[in-house]
Amino acid sequence: MKVSRLVVIAAVSLATLTACDPPIPQSLLVEQAEQVVQCGDSGEISVYMDPGFADLIYTWGEPIATACPDLSIFEAETLEDAQIFASIFDAQCEPIASAPIAFDAAAVVFYLDEAFSINLSGEAIQGIFTGAISNWSDPLVSELNPEVSFPNLPIQVIPNSNRHLIDAMQQWSGELAGVEKSFTLLKDDPKAVFSDLIFEMPAGSIALMPLSEASIAGATVANIETPEGTLLADQQSIYAGSTMFSTETNGQIITTKFETQATPLPSPGTSEAAIPYKALVPVNLTICGEDSLAVRAVARFAVRLDAQGLIATSALVALEEKVRVASAAVLGSGLPLPEVPEVSN
Repeated sequence: MKVSRLVVIAAVSLATLTACDPPIPQSLLVEQAEQVVQCGDSGEISVYMDPGFADLIYTWGEPIATACPDLSIFEAETLEDAQIFASIFDAQCEPIASAPIAFDAAAVVFYLDEAFSINLSGEAIQGIFTGAISNWSDPLVSELNPEVSFPNLPIQVIPNSNRHLIDAMQQWSGELAGVEKSFTLLKDDPKAVFSDLIFEMPAGSIALMPLSEASIAGATVANIETPEGTLLADQQSIYAGSTMFSTETNGQIITTKFETQATPLPSPGTSEAAIPYKALVPVNLTICGEDSLAVRAVARFAVRLDAQGLIATSALVALEEKVRVASAAVLGSGLPLPEVPEVSN
């Protein structure tokens, strides 16, 4: 009954825009299509997600099976086996379609016996990841944390990271410090298993990792000193930063770009934007292998769940609505959109 009522509402809404009105925007058709589930073809779809939010495979599985009994998803055994790839890493395939479904943050993860919370400035982050700051007793680090008694202990930088995390933090620390510097002690490791790296971190070590994986592992994450105040990477600050991205659609691919001069927006339900956490990376959902309506249905269903808050619950931040609608249009390409009822004059 609920589905039928939604179909009627969609039809009425579209009917009011027909006849002599201008053509219906594609974005409105996509929004209306999301009010009912489009199951596409039957099938079993293999999905890979980064470990920090891989639980979403099971979170999504039940509602997909309920809405579409002939459609199911399961966790891919290897990256190469995945028909749908959701990750901050580059997809291991020639993408058929790709679009953001969430944002993750670049987190400065540290392990010290003497402190569970520290503050770092852009200059300090640059110094640590370039090797200019090599000991926890460094005067700049101590000045930023007067309440912490740092040991005379070498800083051990864990080199394994991700190029998108590195680029994002390099840009933000450069903005804060006034000049951008290359993090020469970090390297892009496409096969990095961040959860293992976190659990193996020795005392005195520091790394640049996804916030999603740091949160799942219970790792300690540094706060960032900004001109507006000390900033913790939380849902509101990350959402504010995520609204500063622009998007570009090229065929079936949507790419994002951080706009340093953009004005951050407040989180839904709030009136004032938080201080933006600016070192962010998109989690892109990519369709790999053979295209089908079954794969498209799962991909668009994932974006639909984003609107219902089932992505933001896994240490990620949901998309701004206009970006989400654009992603739904690309990932759901080929699935039926609402038909416009004919209106007689």
